[in-house]
Amino acid sequence: MTPAYSAYIPCFNAAETLVEVIESVRSQDPAPTEFFVVDDGSTDDSAQRAEAVGAKVLRLGKNCGRGEARRLAVNTATNELVLGCDATNILPPGFSASALRWFKDETVAAVCGDVRQQPGGNAAGRWRGRHLFLQQTERVFSRAVLLSGLGHILRKSHALQVGNFDPTMRTGEDRELSTRLLAAGFAVVADPEVFTLSIDLQSVARVFERYARWHNPVDLWTPRDYLRQIVYSMRVMAPKDLKDGDAAGVLLSLLSPHYQYFMRNRPH
Repeated sequence: MTPAYSAYIPCFNAAETLVEVIESVRSQDPAPTEFFVVDDGSTDDSAQRAEAVGAKVLRLGKNCGRGEARRLAVNTATNELVLGCDATNILPPGFSASALRWFKDETVAAVCGDVRQQPGGNAAGRWRGRHLFLQQTERVFSRAVLLSGLGHILRKSHALQVGNFDPTMRTGEDRELSTRLLAAGFAVVADPEVFTLSIDLQSVARVFERYARWHNPVDLWTPRDYLRQIVYSMRVMAPKDLKDGDAAGVLLSLLSPHYQYFMRNRPH
């Protein structure tokens, strides 16, 4: 018998994509028996758009960050299993079915997967899919990974046992929780069949910023770091763009190390 599950979307100023994400969650097979949006102090009309399509909305009085939004969602959910989906990613139809099967094992605390680029989009999106997301899609099955907040199903009792999401964390709350789950002896599963599709049309600057945050988590680059990334962009990244016939992607790959160096080394 398929277990019942709750589902939520944490949202901050995602009015342009939110309704499409809501529909992708509601149309899962099996569908959630409970669904709500946690509005994290949005200043656009995200909450109103969610309510217009019949979604229940929990409003935080101000922007508190994803840690607090997810903590509230887990505490509010009435089912043992809780699906979380980012407000800029849609779920393929088989997401819930693929993830739920893992929870027959009581040691499994969470199941997540990769984020992939929805076909089409702008040059920044194509570059993001090729160089930011592609590395993840090549990842194989594992029972000891860092949780992805972009799309996952979490076992509520295990999360509460280790203290739930940290409400003080504005970013990185998903990975931080998974380290505590793993330390407690639970499994956090990565399944290649459990993935989300990014539909957010980001600017080049935002894509570069995320690339730097995911791949080069240091505060200050040395000249050697800078040179190493320039060489990598020329020998590895740009050829991938050329192979896909994406001239704009080549330009972005060659610009990427310079943007990252400037952002990390600029005076504050």
